[in-house]
Amino acid sequence: MVGELKHTGSLRHYVRAYQRLMLDVPDMQEQDKLNWFILGLQSWAQSELERSNLETLEDAYMVAERLADTQRKSYTNAFKSSKKPDHGGRGLKGTER
Repeated sequence: MVGELKHTGSLRHYVRAYQRLMLDVPDMQEQDKLNWFILGLQSWAQSELERSNLETLEDAYMVAERLADTQRKSYTNAFKSSKKPDHGGRGLKGTER
């Protein structure tokens, strides 16, 4: 059950899904919860969390949320920088400025 959950979409989605899953396994040891959380991550996220020297699952959630924020900001900035004006120097609706 826990080992079947994998980070395949957004990191935030994985964190939320894992949090819901943990409600169904309240007797699991904290270290096991942390280990399973990290094992389910994509390799790039695993590396980031392992570098953080986490002690609790809550710490892992916080680091993952920060990573998700950073990932979103990077994507947004990349999108903005690749976006070019497409109006050819004209104002709205093709009128000259």
